[in-house]
Amino acid sequence: MSNRSQQYSRAYLTASSLLLSRLGPLLLLGFGVLGVGLASADPPPACQTPVVETASGPVCGAVRATAAGDQAEAFLGIPYAGSTAGAQRWQPPKPPTGWKATRESVAFGANCPQTPPSPDRKDTTGPASGESEDCLFLNVWRPRNLAENAKLPVLVFIHGGAFVGGSGADALYDGTYLAAHHRAILVTLNYRLGVLGFLATAGGGNFGLLDQQAALRWVKDNIARFGGDPSKVTVFGESAGGMSVGLHLLSMPASVPLFRAGIIESNFLGVPYQSLEEGARVGEVFMRGLECSDLDCLRRVDVSRLLAAQYQLMSTQKSAFSGLKYTVLFGPVVDGRVVPRQPLATAALAGAQKPLMIGSNRDEMMIFLGGQSTDALAYSSEIARLYPESYTKIVNAYPPRKDLENWQLLAKLRSDQALHCASRHAVRHWHG
Repeated sequence: MSNRSQQYSRAYLTASSLLLSRLGPLLLLGFGVLGVGLASADPPPACQTPVVETASGPVCGAVRATAAGDQAEAFLGIPYAGSTAGAQRWQPPKPPTGWKATRESVAFGANCPQTPPSPDRKDTTGPASGESEDCLFLNVWRPRNLAENAKLPVLVFIHGGAFVGGSGADALYDGTYLAAHHRAILVTLNYRLGVLGFLATAGGGNFGLLDQQAALRWVKDNIARFGGDPSKVTVFGESAGGMSVGLHLLSMPASVPLFRAGIIESNFLGVPYQSLEEGARVGEVFMRGLECSDLDCLRRVDVSRLLAAQYQLMSTQKSAFSGLKYTVLFGPVVDGRVVPRQPLATAALAGAQKPLMIGSNRDEMMIFLGGQSTDALAYSSEIARLYPESYTKIVNAYPPRKDLENWQLLAKLRSDQALHCASRHAVRHWHG
């Protein structure tokens, strides 16, 4: 790495660390942002806020408080697009049906389908409890008693979960503390996941990304009515959310006017995305497994069967498909239309003019590897399995240590390899 690249890498990673320290109430973990000290998870009474007129209709919210008594206003479960069920499966999101009476936005909307059926579930013909194909909702937190013309900065968070799980309603992403203490507006959102969001066919894919884009468009059109400044929107995310930010910034021209700056946490931008042809090949295997040859057939299959088939195919991906492009089997594809290019392509980098912070969370892989065997032989065997061509170099660089359990050392290695190095790889491409 050149001295210039090292300087930029240090600058970006240091900036990311500063962000984390200044957002002290937000702990950036493997799946996102932790709102500290919520007093209660019980649903609050309805309509404790002024009514806000959105483009679809009026909404009111509820007052939420931290354990210390700090208060913010939360507008939860606001539809930014319509249902994706039935004929709307594998279609771009459509505007929600408008309403005239004030909508009590005091509870989260349904999560997008993601839970496979299990023997414990009595009903296996539809989504799991709390999940629905009518799931394109977002949530807005703002400071208490905010003037409508306050023009506060806006943070839009895209959740992680490998593009197959997660929700903007997760308690990890509660925005009460941030809104109350940092005088900012936080927006979280749902988007279609797994095969429902990223099934690629010859006609395209990337429906989950289109959902995110629709949510960003909603923010641009509506956030001023909540006291936010649409010219000061920062989009940020972790893991799959960080990957999404990189795509909106570098690979999705239609997204670029919708935000001012980006923050990428724990990115995998160095991993190439599937081409449309490669994604369509995965889609064909999936459809054949359900004895379907087109989307019309798949639209008649219930959600539980779709998810069961999705996870079954994912469990066999190492034998059915090979290469980094298939690390995320159902995820974004370079389709030449929604995503015209890889995010680290030269043409993409030439347009990367927006402010950007990029970094990763120290020892992040501990959340995935916690409790694994600490036996030295097991550690060495795992290194040999993961890095057969570089085994000696890696063992010499990460030798078993007496002051660190071997599973922690493996987590450090995987964090460095998959996340820290990926961040530096992206910075090298940006700044040469």
